[in-house]
Amino acid sequence: MNKRFKVCIVANTPAFNVTCATARINNSDLVIATDGAANRLPFELAPDIICGDFDSLDEAAARGRFPAVELVHSSCQETNDLEKCITLAMARGASEIVISCAMGGRLDQTVTTLSLVERYHREVPIVLYVGDHSCQVFSGSAGSEGNFSVTTEKGDGVSLIPRGDGALVSLVNVRWPLNRERLEAGSRGVSNEAVESVVSVTVHEGVVFFFHAGRD
Repeated sequence: MNKRFKVCIVANTPAFNVTCATARINNSDLVIATDGAANRLPFELAPDIICGDFDSLDEAAARGRFPAVELVHSSCQETNDLEKCITLAMARGASEIVISCAMGGRLDQTVTTLSLVERYHREVPIVLYVGDHSCQVFSGSAGSEGNFSVTTEKGDGVSLIPRGDGALVSLVNVRWPLNRERLEAGSRGVSNEAVESVVSVTVHEGVVFFFHAGRD
């Protein structure tokens, strides 16, 4: 069995929260910061790697604050810094990726972040955190259903939002369960509530965003 190797990516956002970043960093095996996030991290939260196009990073200052840091520079303008960090994490052998401080600010960047989680979720599990809220992407197909479990507390908020043409899903241990029901684009599936310590999701067909309003 492959050893678990959890990578935390610290992204940059106008609503950067050091407390939230600390919780994710301390529970990870490798920490990668975008160049913008590196400017916000205190020296005691030194990342292992700073990755990006370095358009907002003073390399000399970064090495002064984080002497042991590895700098991975990519000038490619076809991908943003978060995507650069995701692909680097996979190249370094991540078995799970958590992304902290990635949302807020411009709407196009928010949608892009969600799109990146969707794009890469089949290659490695990715959990996106914003404070005590998280987002994951689950998918399945006929003959290859996706079965997923998420640790919750009673009363936690749970939402399922389908992608594309909709998704056929089952959802248990929630106030309003679903049994092989089709979710279409719209508001159905939003603001459900966990009633047990684990919520189980089966995606029979399609792709869904799973949002969890937890209590850190």
